[in-house]
Amino acid sequence: MAVLVRSNVAATQHVTAQGGCEHTQVEILTREIGSSGSLFVMSEYCRPSQRQYEFERIVNKVKGLAETRPVLILGDFNAPQTTWGYKFQFKSGKALPKVMEDHEMAFLNEPDVTARRGSSVARDPTPDLSWLSSTLDVSWRREGVYLGSDHSVIGITIRGSRYRAVLGKAQITDWDKMRKFTQEPEAPEEESGQAETQWTYTEWAMDQKNVLQ
Repeated sequence: MAVLVRSNVAATQHVTAQGGCEHTQVEILTREIGSSGSLFVMSEYCRPSQRQYEFERIVNKVKGLAETRPVLILGDFNAPQTTWGYKFQFKSGKALPKVMEDHEMAFLNEPDVTARRGSSVARDPTPDLSWLSSTLDVSWRREGVYLGSDHSVIGITIRGSRYRAVLGKAQITDWDKMRKFTQEPEAPEEESGQAETQWTYTEWAMDQKNVLQ
């Protein structure tokens, strides 16, 4: 349920009381997503043996905090439901979609695409689910990368008006101009050579004078 945010993206964590499923709530501050200026992300994990999941309380909490701003809720819910590929349904699987529907959350998963590898005796299930509360331009995709787990990495792309971070204008140094103002003009080679010869002759003459005295 950890939420990692890129270092050049402003974000703040909202600490909420834990109960039922474990969850982490982060507000990503960006003007590139819609017109609200921020996106709330709720990452949640429900243990398979969970009996008190409290979906209504948790979703109501994040929706109340976000107000009119978009909310992305995702995680490993372990809530079997025929809608997302299971052949059976648990009580949690019945309660979860109702709560999301009541809060006008749009289901992002592709029902026919599983998110976890099954076993030789069980089909591939989909415990990893995602919902979004707005009409943002979003896409969901199973990446097929497992990183040593039986859960696939899920890619969720929310498209904004711009895709690059604003880095500012590059300053290009004019090195020729800089040298012109920082270095003394060099003497021509001939003058430099004459000065060196004159200095050597003067030194030699003084040395000879000292010898004759």
